Amino acid sequence: MGIKPKYLRQTLSLELPNMNVATTVDRLKTSTPYLLTKRFYQDSSFFWRMLTDRTVYWESRRHPKIFFLHIPKTGGTSMRLVLESAYDGRIAYYYHNEYTPVERRFQQEKIRQNISSFDMVNGHFPFGLHRTLGICGQHITFLREPIPSFISDYHHRHMSADLPKDWDFERYLKDCPYLDNQMVRLLSGYGGHLSDRMMQVAFREAKRNLQKHFSFVGFLETLQQDWQRLRGFLGIELDELAYANKSKVPSHLTIHFSELPSNIQQQVIDLNYYDQALYDFALEHFH
Repeated sequence: MGIKPKYLRQTLSLELPNMNVATTVDRLKTSTPYLLTKRFYQDSSFFWRMLTDRTVYWESRRHPKIFFLHIPKTGGTSMRLVLESAYDGRIAYYYHNEYTPVERRFQQEKIRQNISSFDMVNGHFPFGLHRTLGICGQHITFLREPIPSFISDYHHRHMSADLPKDWDFERYLKDCPYLDNQMVRLLSGYGGHLSDRMMQVAFREAKRNLQKHFSFVGFLETLQQDWQRLRGFLGIELDELAYANKSKVPSHLTIHFSELPSNIQQQVIDLNYYDQALYDFALEHFH
């Protein structure tokens, strides 16, 4: 017996006659049945991986892996150099946005096939990689105040030639896609264009992931203190941090938030609204 259209409309809370296609799709994607189905698919894909390749799964159960989700501009490069030495090279790296879809599958399979040769997966990747790989593990990450992180990312993109040389900060805000709420995007696993309604969903999912899946959360603002905590969590000796990858920005490109026009400041605040809320939540629960 099929579901009656009237019941379906009630379930999804869609006022179909008065909504355009984009609004209808957006409402559908934020409905409870859609989100539950999405979460079930994510969890079932993990269990399907577990059943079809039990060797990989049980290896990760015997020796749980650490997933270090490196959010850009949070001191992760400095940590990577120390961790490489401490783990004697037993770290797999995965940089999601630097790969094509084919390269992603290749890198994922490479990690799976060599699971016994590493103890940690490190890199820029959205939450959920463990499900894709079918690997058990613990998650760790470091967070940073969103607005300084946002401006630091702009400096880094300029210095690494990711932006046209004639782009000033205003042009960057106007024309560079997906600048908003990078922390929420990574920790929720949601990417691409997100409406404000979908960003609210991503924010809730990021909070849930932090609470349920992250065993350690540190903060760049208290890096030395949290580095000591990380030593205790990992149970290994870690050298002191020497800050690396600090962007040396020419004075004519340097941005100071307090010196920006008020309308530009407001744009930056708006672009980091959910990141700031997530950072405050994490401070309350993990610090």
